Amino acid sequence: MLSQNLAISEGLDLAHCVRLTNASLSHIDRMNNVKVLGLNYCSKITDAGMANIRTLFGKLQVVSMEGLTLITDDGFRPIAEKCTLLQSVNVNKCPNISHETLVTLVRRNPHLNSLNIAGTRVGDEAFSLICSAMQDSGCGKAMVNVDISQCSDLTDLGVNCLAEVCPNLQRLNMAGLNRVSDIGVRAVCANCWHLQYLNLEDIFLLRDDAFWFSATYDGRRAANESMLVSLQTLIMLSLIHISEPTRQAEIS
Repeated sequence: MLSQNLAISEGLDLAHCVRLTNASLSHIDRMNNVKVLGLNYCSKITDAGMANIRTLFGKLQVVSMEGLTLITDDGFRPIAEKCTLLQSVNVNKCPNISHETLVTLVRRNPHLNSLNIAGTRVGDEAFSLICSAMQDSGCGKAMVNVDISQCSDLTDLGVNCLAEVCPNLQRLNMAGLNRVSDIGVRAVCANCWHLQYLNLEDIFLLRDDAFWFSATYDGRRAANESMLVSLQTLIMLSLIHISEPTRQAEIS
């Protein structure tokens, strides 16, 4: 009944509907005007459920599937391959979606500006391929929000790739990347001048140097003038090597 009455609806948020099943999704398949679909933490949804919403793929612009641990590449690949208008994708805590499918996603969606892949099994080599695909499709420069928190296999190498390909980032969540050091965070600070939100919680290798201009690392005058000037929120919890003067400077 709901799907019949909302046939022209452009947005549907079913987040935390824990009783929602694959069969339930077959009913919204007829809502072919949907551009925004939220299924966060609908824990019973599997790959079969994704097949039940295939008529939505042509118009989808926002897809949020956070916490759908039963979804694999088999379920997400059709979205990556057939959706070409996506602007925002959230697959945080979807550990069974591989980087190959994410590469396809960013390559086929040049308007993508928000990518949330926290808690996925993405390492440096895989993330480098994702970044290369973003550069090839053009969505790298359009990207304003990225969440790679808790991707514990990422190191400075992967973060450097992101900083080079996505210079217009406004929000970046790197919490829990405990293999990242000053090198990766310095690359972000030196290249992503539009950052407004930066979460560095629990990057325990981090030291003061990442937050200060270095002529040796980057001699551009513009870099000196532009580093972190737009920053509004900086989360530095559990950064045991950051000195009090640096903390106070960032607050001011």
